[in-house]
Amino acid sequence: MIMGQRTAIIVQHVDNWKYADKKEQKQTRVFYHGWGIGRILPSHLVAVVNGIRSVSMTQSDAVKQLKPAGTHDITDESYDPVEQALFDELDFDHPEYVGDILKGADNNNGGVFVRITTNEQGDTNKIEFAFMLGYEEGGDYKTFCTMWEWMDKVDPDKRCCDQSFRDMIYNFLTYHKCEERTIGEAK
Repeated sequence: MIMGQRTAIIVQHVDNWKYADKKEQKQTRVFYHGWGIGRILPSHLVAVVNGIRSVSMTQSDAVKQLKPAGTHDITDESYDPVEQALFDELDFDHPEYVGDILKGADNNNGGVFVRITTNEQGDTNKIEFAFMLGYEEGGDYKTFCTMWEWMDKVDPDKRCCDQSFRDMIYNFLTYHKCEERTIGEAK
């Protein structure tokens, strides 16, 4: 019997809303889930997207308010300020950095990296995401995979992530114009 099912969701907010003398600001938080396998991690992605629609993303602590139910915000307690400063450098072109954060989060089943970009008017104009497999499913913490690949590996029998669940997630993310990213894509 495999124990664990530890996942994490990394949420990064890129704020281009101009105020005072500041320009682009970033805030990144790591939310850990001890049993985040199957439907849980994709559902956390949905919760973050729902939260974006109800939280003022012009607030300096907006990302903290996007914490999905059942997760624990480990950003402040698990990482020192130097490491936290590096979180804001995470991007889709360097998945190995995202993988380093996931491995550091007592993680064995991977996670998802979400980037929310706010435009100069304070409106959310882009939501991007990429999944990463953990070592229990053969992941290397160096490459992103699609959400479907992640679901296929963590639930090969499709007991949790059946076609109805997949259709619901796909329709929700499509409706909110969320962009799935993989390495090397220029967006």
